Amino acid sequence: ECREEEIPVIVDSIKEWSYSRGDLFHWITVLNRFDSILENICQSYKLKKLQAENFNEETRSVLLAILKFSRMLLENCTNRNLYSSYEHLNDLLYTSDLGVLEVLLRLILRPAQRLSNQRALRTNFTISQERILTLVHSWGTKEYDIEMAQLASEEVKIPEELTTLNYQFYRRLTPSEAAETTGEKKNETAGTATSTPQKGKRKD
Repeated sequence: ECREEEIPVIVDSIKEWSYSRGDLFHWITVLNRFDSILENICQSYKLKKLQAENFNEETRSVLLAILKFSRMLLENCTNRNLYSSYEHLNDLLYTSDLGVLEVLLRLILRPAQRLSNQRALRTNFTISQERILTLVHSWGTKEYDIEMAQLASEEVKIPEELTTLNYQFYRRLTPSEAAETTGEKKNETAGTATSTPQKGKRKD
């Protein structure tokens, strides 16, 4: 078993999959090792919420290697439903490292493309759709040729149109207002019923 810091070197030596189609079952030991490392990283950097501390270089290198090789396995092996690190991938969506996020999304893309026709995969695929939708939301910056990463720069010039937020909301009524509104509706209903003209009976 190699040391954790050796993983990037080993992965970098594999430029492409040069073997016949494999079976993910044969890689269970490797995937379990990866899963433990991912769990430790998520816990160490408290990725149950937005990342506040940057990855150190060694951790980042190991993380990228694991994500890249995991994607290679999912692309070239059968029994992909055996992959079970989605919980940690979901936590990693909170990362502030754009390089890690890009590789992570490329990994998530592979099983997501097969999601519609694999029942077992749907059960294991615990990626938050809400987080994915938040990441793909453009916030209108594309229209002004501004990348999301630029917004973190102090030198970025933000158009005035993007500095205003328009929103709508419904104010919750107080109990007395709600009772008053209900009473008005009852009176309106009663008045309508009283004023409705009655049709007379036709005599033959």
